[in-house]
Amino acid sequence: NYYRDYVKNGDNDNTTDNDTITYSIFENGIYGSPGRGSQASVSFGFSNNLQMKIRPSKKDTSTTDRKINLLDRFAVNSSYNFLADSLNLANISISGGTNLFNKININFNGSFDPYITDDSNRSLNRFEWAENKRLARFKQASITLRTDLTSDEVGKGKSLIKNANRNTGGNSGAKVRDARASSGGNAAEREEINNYSEQFDNWKIPWKFGLDYTLNLRQTKQNGVDTLIMTQNLGFNTTINLTRNWRVTVSSAYDFVNKELARTTINLNRDLHCWEMLFNITPNGAYQNYSFELRVKSSVLQDLKLTRKRRWQDL
Repeated sequence: NYYRDYVKNGDNDNTTDNDTITYSIFENGIYGSPGRGSQASVSFGFSNNLQMKIRPSKKDTSTTDRKINLLDRFAVNSSYNFLADSLNLANISISGGTNLFNKININFNGSFDPYITDDSNRSLNRFEWAENKRLARFKQASITLRTDLTSDEVGKGKSLIKNANRNTGGNSGAKVRDARASSGGNAAEREEINNYSEQFDNWKIPWKFGLDYTLNLRQTKQNGVDTLIMTQNLGFNTTINLTRNWRVTVSSAYDFVNKELARTTINLNRDLHCWEMLFNITPNGAYQNYSFELRVKSSVLQDLKLTRKRRWQDL
């Protein structure tokens, strides 16, 4: 990767009151100003997937080995700039991810600095290996775990259990139906539910629930002492279709370091056939606000709407 320095010393300088300001004649253009400094760098690294194969047992009907992904998209990258006057080697970055039980996604990344730092946390042109006999110094890392659950997935699980109970012909299915029917109603109504239970399973509220956990670590120096700064959040978001036309979405997170609830947003949507109503509110945090909008669905009449907004400055 190579590009030249388009801002030469002495070019595009403006001197005012003994203060020299370097500027670019392209900085207000469409594409902006070019970067300063020349660079001739070579990037290097590797990426790979780690898998495990399981041979079929004697009881299996298939003779094909089963593959399990242990580590996906694992990569280590860095670069070296030959034209830099110091700190030629860039930070070493590591990233990857995996999936547990086909339900929990895990992603991680981190970076390591090959150079030492002073008491002000500024990198010096001396390698960690020469000073501390280690390849690199930990700089930052993060890991994220996320999972999602929908009403369709829960419904499929219940259907599988129901079908298994019926196929086995045991008493487990009868117990499930009796327990469901004994929640209320007279004897005739409970008997009808037991005999025609499928007809009473069609009504449902579609929903989706997501949960994610994020942990961030950052190494720095405070007053000349190595300090590890940690932040961790547990976030969630859920969408519920109360009826065919009403939908509610809520998202928030909990900050374990500050021990408080992070920014929460609540969105309410109402389908009015050719119109739609939207109400959004952020009840907590530094930027509390709400908005109400009644608008036409058609993009041709997108300017036909009624809007009411209040930001945190107005509250």
